Amino acid sequence: MLKKKVKCRLCGEDLIAPEWSGYANAQAVRNFWHCTNCGYVFESLDQKAPLPFVLAEHCLPNLIIA
Repeated sequence: MLKKKVKCRLCGEDLIAPEWSGYANAQAVRNFWHCTNCGYVFESLDQKAPLPFVLAEHCLPNLIIA
């Protein structure tokens, strides 16, 4: 899977990786970015795609309630 490029919102510098990441909730990851070029700090929220039911049923059969 190819990740989208993240650029600094102030100077436009390409950012390689977030300074810190954590789950915002079960479906989203919050990333905290720090630009080493200009010092700007910002955050982004990445929504995860939900796990397809068929895959969940195959991988987690004991957790499926019919």
